[in-house]
Amino acid sequence: AAVSLRSLHKKQIYHQDLRPENILLNTRHVAFISDFGAACLLLEGCDKVDTWTAALGFRGPEADQEDGQFCPFQLDIYSLAVSMWQVLSGLCPVKNKPFDHLDNIPPQYAALLRNLLLPDPDRRWTLDKFLTEALELHPDLSCFL
Repeated sequence: AAVSLRSLHKKQIYHQDLRPENILLNTRHVAFISDFGAACLLLEGCDKVDTWTAALGFRGPEADQEDGQFCPFQLDIYSLAVSMWQVLSGLCPVKNKPFDHLDNIPPQYAALLRNLLLPDPDRRWTLDKFLTEALELHPDLSCFL
């Protein structure tokens, strides 16, 4: 899903509704993003937005700041990380803060997600950084990049 999301972001499209229900797997276990009903094209010359529609539990903390301007791509990354955490942990992100419950997933994935779930969007990893680090953990993923 990270590769698909990176492709969207390169086209200046942000999804706004990434969650496990909107990430589909084919028979080869390749992930595809679905449900583009909330997706938007970032206006040329802009790098921030002031509204966000992600489902409760999948919203980056910066989206709930009053009068905030935030990077939609970093918010999509946060939503993707919460989705990954939910699938790995089996916990509900509405009832549990993913960053506080990384001990419920295998340590190698927790190390990656810790950097995607950072509350400060300026410190949160980009998709390129995440994919580079994920390749070190799983070199067999290189065929998808």
